[in-house]
Amino acid sequence: MKSTKSGLRDTFRRLRLSIPALERATRSRAIAENILALPQVAGAPVLMAYVAVGSEVDTRPILEACWLRGRAVALPRLVDAAGGVMEMRLVRQAADLVAGPQNIPEPDVLACPLHLPQTGDVVLVPGVAFTPAGLRLGQGGGYYDRFLAAHPACWSIGLAFAEQMAGALPQEPHDGRLSQVVSG
Repeated sequence: MKSTKSGLRDTFRRLRLSIPALERATRSRAIAENILALPQVAGAPVLMAYVAVGSEVDTRPILEACWLRGRAVALPRLVDAAGGVMEMRLVRQAADLVAGPQNIPEPDVLACPLHLPQTGDVVLVPGVAFTPAGLRLGQGGGYYDRFLAAHPACWSIGLAFAEQMAGALPQEPHDGRLSQVVSG
């Protein structure tokens, strides 16, 4: 199963990278508009998101729109990289981010209070590939699998380019299902 998932990750990463940067930016903005228009997002006490890296769907338009509107945003911070554990911290602005492991921006613990996810919160989830039914192939570290399993009352949304959508993906017992996937 591991080699199957590894091969799929390589394939879907190549597909995502094949999208020209300008087109990725345009499509990321369209996905952001769709996300912000969802009733679950509009009514969420806290939007838990992620800072996109590389060729992922760019979350900056979502984050900036929320900060501009004074909406509560929480972003992940790795607590135990070896154990695949992350926490969410409330972030008021991009300046509250520092370089984390693998140089991925994460909340500064001195400026960003811990957020304990609650019913009604929404979590935006990155991934390499998704199915319309909410199955997800992540990077392989298990961070989001563990986080989502620990917080099943949160509405979870995968963000994807159309090239990342698959008819089926391998599933293991620890692989959860997202509430929905928004692609473009």
